[in-house]
Amino acid sequence: MAKNALGTAISEALSQISALYRTTAELAKAQFSKDGTRLGLGLALLGCALVGVLGVVPLLVLALVWGLIALGIWPWAAYLITAGAVLLAAAGLAVSGQAILKRTAASIGRTTQMIKDSLATLKGEPAPPTEDNPVSEGGPETDSRPNAGAKPAASATPPDQPGKPDGLTEA
Repeated sequence: MAKNALGTAISEALSQISALYRTTAELAKAQFSKDGTRLGLGLALLGCALVGVLGVVPLLVLALVWGLIALGIWPWAAYLITAGAVLLAAAGLAVSGQAILKRTAASIGRTTQMIKDSLATLKGEPAPPTEDNPVSEGGPETDSRPNAGAKPAASATPPDQPGKPDGLTEA
C-alpha cells in the first residue's frame, strides 16, 4: 500500500513539473509574440519616417514652398521654413519608433530572464542573480529576510518630543 502511495505521489509530482514546463513555454511564446508585434510596429514607424523623407515629402515640400512664395515670403525663406518643418516631422517619427523599440527590448529581456529563472527552478538550482535580485537565493551564506544587513533607518521622531525615546513612534 505504501509503495502504491509513493508511486502515485512521484507520478503526480512529475506531471506537475511537466505541466509547469509546458505552461512556462506557452507563456514565453505568447510574450515573444507580443514583443514581436511591438518590434514590428517600431520598425514600421522608422520605415515610414524613411519613406516619408525619401519619397512623398519632396512633393509636399514643393507645394509648401510655392504656397509660402504665393503669400509673399521670399523664396529662400520659404525653402528654409519648409526644410525645417520636414526635419521636425521626421525627427518626431524617429523618436517615436525608437521609444517603442526600447520598451520592446526591455520586455524581451524580462521574458528571457523569466524563462531562465523557471528553468533553474525546474532543475532545482537557485535563481541566478539579476539586476532586481543581485544575490541568488537559497545559499547558506545568504539571508533571505527583506532588509537583512541594511542599516537602521534614521529616527522619524524628533528627539525633542517629551515622553518618547528616540526612534520610537506610535502605531
